[in-house]
Amino acid sequence: MAYKSLKHICVYNATTNSYHGYKTELLDQELDSFAQTMILCTGCRGLLREPCLTDSGYRCSSCLQGEEGKLDETKIEVIHKLSCHCAMKKKGCEWDGLVCQLLEHIDNCAFAEIPCAFKEFGCETKRKRQDMETHEADSNLKHIKLLSEYISTMKEDMKRMEERIATNEQMIKLTEGLEWRIDCVRRKMKDNFIQLSKYFYVEQYKFQASVNFSDNKLNALRVFIHVCPG
Repeated sequence: MAYKSLKHICVYNATTNSYHGYKTELLDQELDSFAQTMILCTGCRGLLREPCLTDSGYRCSSCLQGEEGKLDETKIEVIHKLSCHCAMKKKGCEWDGLVCQLLEHIDNCAFAEIPCAFKEFGCETKRKRQDMETHEADSNLKHIKLLSEYISTMKEDMKRMEERIATNEQMIKLTEGLEWRIDCVRRKMKDNFIQLSKYFYVEQYKFQASVNFSDNKLNALRVFIHVCPG
């Protein structure tokens, strides 16, 4: 069952952003107090969907909230055989059927409002399913423009990504070039030794680092970076 279709037929919990039992107004018959205790969820108060028996009564599986519950197959059969009508009845849908058929129907209902297939590219139009084909046929130029803008944006994003990758590759090369191990530091300080690193490159420029071990009056070593010809 598509998640987007549940909004038409199920109770919504804004706190958890989730859908639970079926809306009771979709049933063709009114429920007396006894029936309500038998087939309504003690959590969301909707018609039980995937009913589970818990210590606090029957709850939808999505209403358990950490409670342990056992799925009641018999209860599912009873609820699925209840007669109901479409959630789009006020918009003109004349469908009547059983609760077990409701999920499949709402996914294909001609009166259900759906977003345009070009929503991903920026079209915010919503129409009844039966009217969407007309909208898409009448909006070809608009959709082509949206698609063109989307492609242009994607190209710009790809260009920026390639630039970041190139920069990262340069940094990797620079880091690899700066891996420099210096041994026998005490002896070299005593001998006023000058040590040079291997050449390393950043783009077309060549560099070399040097350490002058005679310059240790502050008990620290200074590293110099030289720009080299060639």
